[in-house]
Amino acid sequence: MSSQTPNNQPHNTNSTTNTLVPRILPKPLYKHQAQRLLRNLKKAFVKARLISV
Repeated sequence: MSSQTPNNQPHNTNSTTNTLVPRILPKPLYKHQAQRLLRNLKKAFVKARLISV
């Protein structure tokens, strides 16, 4: 029996897509906060980058 997502699409646990993570955070961070977040995300093998505005 395979697991199904709510929209009846097969769930692939080995997928490298980032559909569960927002591409842009909903509110701005201070530079030191963003850098710390990036370090922690990269430890979890999440691709992330800092965009200054």
